[in-house]
Amino acid sequence: MSIDEFLSLLQGVRRTSRGHKAQCPAHKDKDPSLHIREAEDGRILIYCFAGCTAKEICAALRIEKRDLFPQSTGSPYRIRQAQQQRQHHEQARRQIQTLRGWRSDIL
Repeated sequence: MSIDEFLSLLQGVRRTSRGHKAQCPAHKDKDPSLHIREAEDGRILIYCFAGCTAKEICAALRIEKRDLFPQSTGSPYRIRQAQQQRQHHEQARRQIQTLRGWRSDIL
């Protein structure tokens, strides 16, 4: 689910400097207490200052917690694993470029 799709399920959505604010669907909320933002890896991060859990919020919206994660990666473990793998490949690529530079200096 995209952040826009998630926001469309909520009432009283307002943009803030750090993401969005909305009325929490898990309790009667007059003053928006649900904070929402999108992580760099596409996860939708939610926090209710009234104390509602992510599970309660998702249940009130009739979605699954897994809907808060990008479809391409799935779980937080897989997200972290993919990030580490990208970092490893980038580091290996830089090392290969360095070695190629040394080889051209020798020849």
